[in-house]
Amino acid sequence: MALSKQMERSFSEGCYHYRIAVVYIFSVLQYIVVIVYIIWMFMPEILDVISPMNESRPRMQPFKAEFFVDEEQYFYFIRSHTCLVVLIMPLIFLTTSSLFVALTQHACGMCKLLGYRAERLFCVVKGATGCDLTRSKISCGNMVVFIRLHYNIIQFIDMIQIYHTIPFLMDLLGLVLAVSLALTQMLTIGGDIERAFRSTGIAIVALIYLFVSNYMGQKVTDLSSSVCEKVYNSEWYNADVSEQKSLLLIIKRRFNPLVLTACRFYVMSLPKFGMILQTVISYCMFMRQL
Repeated sequence: MALSKQMERSFSEGCYHYRIAVVYIFSVLQYIVVIVYIIWMFMPEILDVISPMNESRPRMQPFKAEFFVDEEQYFYFIRSHTCLVVLIMPLIFLTTSSLFVALTQHACGMCKLLGYRAERLFCVVKGATGCDLTRSKISCGNMVVFIRLHYNIIQFIDMIQIYHTIPFLMDLLGLVLAVSLALTQMLTIGGDIERAFRSTGIAIVALIYLFVSNYMGQKVTDLSSSVCEKVYNSEWYNADVSEQKSLLLIIKRRFNPLVLTACRFYVMSLPKFGMILQTVISYCMFMRQL
């Protein structure tokens, strides 16, 4: 029992550190792009101070937007608004992706713990139990806990599916279109370095966001399937008939693994991410010919 608790604590700590590392790396990558872009926006003013010329360098707004005011008079107010938007938008994606990573990583940790229990489901030490009745009670207790934990995993993944299926579909459609437009701009613009940098940053961040979501979906599917495999590799055939029936239902889940989808239209997995890349390239080639 002490070893089991120690292993569970080790799994929990590993999941926690992995979750923190993923969120930290993703946030750093996002805000490196954002900070570099903001510095690039203020580059004319910075160069006017470092290397002044006879005339001030032209100041351009990074986005075409109508504020219905004199843009020269309120230039810095408009620029501050633009910087605020550029800072807040990645924060929204970072928040949603962090929550999704935390939930899916927790589900993966639950699957790992269940797999650990599956490997030791029938490991009743004969010398420590006085009679067959005691061993049967211990085995039945382990079976009840195992089935309850498996049911909790199914319920938890269903909860993730309910709350994230529609937002992920909206993100999927929007980001595929955004990456396609960004790649089209990269191929069609001439010497406009600012637009090229902006398009490259948008494409990289969007693809990382999609990759992380699909990777976590693939991880949930793989670990939920591995639980069924560990049950199959255990000594389930030595259990009572009533216990075997319960375990057979879990083993059958191997052919219908737990998956996360976007409104059942798109299954979150690494092969599907490859299909997204193919779709993005196809849309890019199509829009370039228009």
